[in-house]
Amino acid sequence: MPKPIKKRVKKKSAPEEEVLSLYQRFADYYRENSRFVHMAAGALILVILVVIGGLYLFRSKTEKVATLESQGFRYYKNIYNEEMDEKERLGKALEFFEKAASVKERPFNLYYKALTEYKLGKKDESLKTLERIIKKFPDDREILPLAYYRASQLREEAGDTEGAIKYLKGLRDLKGSPFLKDVALYELARIYESSGSGEEAKRFYKELVSNYPESPYYKVALSKVEEKKEDKKGEGEKGKKDKPKKGTEKSTKKKPTQKKEGK
Repeated sequence: MPKPIKKRVKKKSAPEEEVLSLYQRFADYYRENSRFVHMAAGALILVILVVIGGLYLFRSKTEKVATLESQGFRYYKNIYNEEMDEKERLGKALEFFEKAASVKERPFNLYYKALTEYKLGKKDESLKTLERIIKKFPDDREILPLAYYRASQLREEAGDTEGAIKYLKGLRDLKGSPFLKDVALYELARIYESSGSGEEAKRFYKELVSNYPESPYYKVALSKVEEKKEDKKGEGEKGKKDKPKKGTEKSTKKKPTQKKEGK
């Protein structure tokens, strides 16, 4: 009789054995620590839900602020072209910017809030809003320079030259933004020049010429620097002419005339 053919038992490969061994370990761990596993899983799910909820709220908040800012900007620029009194229109713009800032303060809504306050004659409130931007958003690149510049204008309008200089120097010294620095230098030079501080004015004109050759104020600043050079040169030459040279002084005393002796 022919011998029965024995079925060959397929041996598990090494990777399969490792997977089964790993699964067995997890199963054993779960049986022994099921309560802890359930608590950990619950905590993880809670964290995920909190993160998702936070992202949703953040997105919802951001969208709400953007909508309010957009409404305020449209009233500020009169994009709706509604036939309404300017004061009423600006009042509506201010209302929307204030609502946006109450949800979340951002440089944009605070800056336009300040501009609207200024147009409504609320100059003190406008300055406070600009200072809020300067203090709260020191790393902003776009709006912060504008806030410094507008604050300097407000102080100069109020007759506070030192205050205007303080804000302009703050604008010049900003490290995070390159915007309006040439304007700050030009305005500083102009203020010092109008107050009679020619040397200080020259220093800022020279800084503008050296650092911002593409500035629209470059030619004016350059002419001011050259003009001051010519003035200084003229003063030096005048001083030289006025000073008498050594050995060239003519005596004003007349020499005594000698009488001719008779023959």
